[in-house]
Amino acid sequence: MNWNGLKMKNLNYFDQGVLAYEKKAYRKAFKLFLSGLANNEFECLSWLSNMYTTGLGVECNYEKAIEMDLRSFQLGNISGALNLGIDYRMIGDIKKSKYWFETAFNLGDMEAALELAKLYMVSDLEVEKIKHFLKLVVQSNDVTEDSKEQAQNFLLTYENYS
Repeated sequence: MNWNGLKMKNLNYFDQGVLAYEKKAYRKAFKLFLSGLANNEFECLSWLSNMYTTGLGVECNYEKAIEMDLRSFQLGNISGALNLGIDYRMIGDIKKSKYWFETAFNLGDMEAALELAKLYMVSDLEVEKIKHFLKLVVQSNDVTEDSKEQAQNFLLTYENYS
């Protein structure tokens, strides 16, 4: 098989899976990521989790997504903690979500600061915590531009709170 001039047989399962995913061949990508995982290509875990969460290429399954993200975290991927926070928030377990966002934040993942701010936004009693986390995101060089923009927009909402 040949995509964009690349010979697929020269690529590992992970790289083949990414290419398939980018071509929107989700079922093929899912199978390639599973093969990669069986071949100890652990970077496949995050992609598999995402696919289980979104239902692309496979039936949506949050338990499997959590399993993949937990394994990723246990193998040393700090982003696995952030992803676990997102997974648990999606199924409505805010206590576990907060735990994993705090874990990611404490390990240096500044994207988790934005997620913590969002969790605290349910209460006007937490305005100082919200503003603290949002300022950290705005000042960080380790977050996406989208996250920085979200944090700036949220800060505008909270600037008149004392």
